[in-house]
Amino acid sequence: AITPAKKTEPKEAMKAGPDETAPVVKEVKLSSDGKSIEVKIEEENPSEEGWSYSYKKEGQEDRITGSSKENEFSITPSGDGTYSDFQIEGKDASDNSLTFAEGVEETLENLTIVIDETAPKVTKAEKSEDGKSISVTIVEENPSTDWWSYSYKKKGQEAAITGTSTGNSFSITPDGDGTYSEFQISGKDKYNYDLEFAEGVQQALANLSPMI
Repeated sequence: AITPAKKTEPKEAMKAGPDETAPVVKEVKLSSDGKSIEVKIEEENPSEEGWSYSYKKEGQEDRITGSSKENEFSITPSGDGTYSDFQIEGKDASDNSLTFAEGVEETLENLTIVIDETAPKVTKAEKSEDGKSISVTIVEENPSTDWWSYSYKKKGQEAAITGTSTGNSFSITPDGDGTYSEFQISGKDKYNYDLEFAEGVQQALANLSPMI
């Protein structure tokens, strides 16, 4: 006798379980202007609540907090001050806690942002006692990365004479016999703020004419 084949019931399709791949902070670094921290997170399930971050401002007890739902975002402190102790945390949609790639959390802990929006200022420009040079004093919090530039003209010569200095107190000393005028000073600090002049100093500089 032929035994009839047993009817095979179709197997129930396996349901996918929750994603167990934790989101990872892949990179943290200072922005090119040094005023913010750029963050890159790799994850499969976007966070529903957003990624949370916090940091401390020097001299202030409470932490400053913020959040972002983007996988690439910037942490940008506001106002003059020194900022450190940056932290990032959060969970993805599958409740997996944020983790860090090797070395990234340590890098984050060591990052510091210093913001100083005070422009550098020339507070003095006057002739030296012997009348052969001009003494310049600049007040600034953040040294220039490109030096301070100056220029002037020699009577009877068309091209301007130029020079630079990295110091905050320096002298502009023309070389050779002649009458020198049209002195100018310019530059930016490392946060790209243009050199300014205290009241009356720029006019005084323009009126100086050392003779050698």
